[in-house]
Amino acid sequence: MSHAVARWSQIVDRSHRTPLTLREFAHREGVNPNTLAWWRWKLRGEESPTTRRFAEVVVVEPDGSDEPHRGDGRLVVQVGVARVEVDASADLQLLRAVVEVLA
Repeated sequence: MSHAVARWSQIVDRSHRTPLTLREFAHREGVNPNTLAWWRWKLRGEESPTTRRFAEVVVVEPDGSDEPHRGDGRLVVQVGVARVEVDASADLQLLRAVVEVLA
């Protein structure tokens, strides 16, 4: 992957995760909005190193037993030393954003 493709892949990835308009985001990044739009089109459908992320998921029973967990609607997400606990009413988009920041 060329340096330009790698650089623009990262910029495009960030542009998809912001609430800013394309023009606002381009201004903040110091890039031409038309160039950003072209790279978004060019990279559409292509995998970049920053768009594909994997995380190890480990299911741990609260009491350490092998008995099936009946579930209390809570989910605990641990990334490094950070621990986030949510219930079934959690905003999943917000949870995703938090995990991305922690990763």
